[in-house]
Amino acid sequence: MQTVSGNFAYAGFWLRLGAMLVDFLVWVPLTLVLLWGELEYRLFDVYALAPLVLVSLAYHVWLVARFGGTPGKLWLGLRIARIDGTPIGLRRALVRHLPELLLWATSAAALCVPLLAMSDEHYAELLPHLARRHKELEALAPRVVSTDPSALCRMGLWRTHCLADKQKATSAA
Repeated sequence: MQTVSGNFAYAGFWLRLGAMLVDFLVWVPLTLVLLWGELEYRLFDVYALAPLVLVSLAYHVWLVARFGGTPGKLWLGLRIARIDGTPIGLRRALVRHLPELLLWATSAAALCVPLLAMSDEHYAELLPHLARRHKELEALAPRVVSTDPSALCRMGLWRTHCLADKQKATSAA
C-alpha cells in the first residue's frame, strides 16, 4: 500500500481484486434468480430492468455514501473517501457509479427492445426453435427447463398456442 497524507493508504491491486470478488459473491444469489427468470418468462428482462437499476443504485451508491464502501471493500477494511479523508457523499457516489450504470442500462435496454417489438405471432414462429434448444438443455438439466406446451401456457410464454387451444375447446363444445 502506498501511504498518502495522514494515516490513509491507497489499496493495492490485490486488495481491490479481493474486494471485487467478495462483491461478486454477494451478487451470486441475485444472478441465479435472474438466470431462472430469463429461462421461465419471456419478458423477464423487461420487468426486471427497473428493479435492477434500483438495486444497483442502492448497492453501489447508497452503501458507498452511507458506509464508505460496498460489502467487499468494507469486509477487507477498505474505505472510499475524499482526499482529505471525509466521506464522499451521495452526489459523488452517484457520479462515481454513473458510467457503469449508464453502460449497463444501455446494454440492458438494447436487449429488451427486440422483446418489446416482437409480435406474439413472430414469437410463436420462434417457439419451435426455442423448444428444440430447450430440449437440448432439458437433456442436460431435466428439472430446470420445461418444453411442455401446457406448462409454457401456464407461465405465459406461449400465448398464441394457448389462444388456439382455447378456440379449439370452445368450437368443439
